[in-house]
Amino acid sequence: MADNIHPVVELLAARMETHPEEFRFHDSQTLAITGRWETWIHQIRPFLNEAEDKMLFGKAKEAFLQRVHEEVLDELLNGEERRAEERRKRDLEMQRMMAQMQQSALQPGQYAQVQSLGALQSASTLRLGSETIDEGMLKQIKRKLGL
Repeated sequence: MADNIHPVVELLAARMETHPEEFRFHDSQTLAITGRWETWIHQIRPFLNEAEDKMLFGKAKEAFLQRVHEEVLDELLNGEERRAEERRKRDLEMQRMMAQMQQSALQPGQYAQVQSLGALQSASTLRLGSETIDEGMLKQIKRKLGL
């Protein structure tokens, strides 16, 4: 009788197969299931026999590895294109920010921190309206402006 599988375990294991997106998996020495079903799995875990535990966490492992497999394939097929698109978006944002800085430099008194390109050259952070540009972004802007 110790190897009997309770119907709730069978139900959760079947759900992992049909709806793996409802389960998130976190590995810290042992497989931990989080997500939509986390509360129930956490509540029943102490009462699972060995066969039930193997079934439930075996399915969890399969679903986890399947998701990783899909992510690796996606990276192989689309990773370079995705990163190129992200770079394009960053470049467009940089151009927008540079245009905003140039506009503010032409309007004396609008932003006290940026009164000239000379001030920009020595600045380590910059505030444009409600936006703050950190040192790393400022270095990129300076490089683009040739400062």
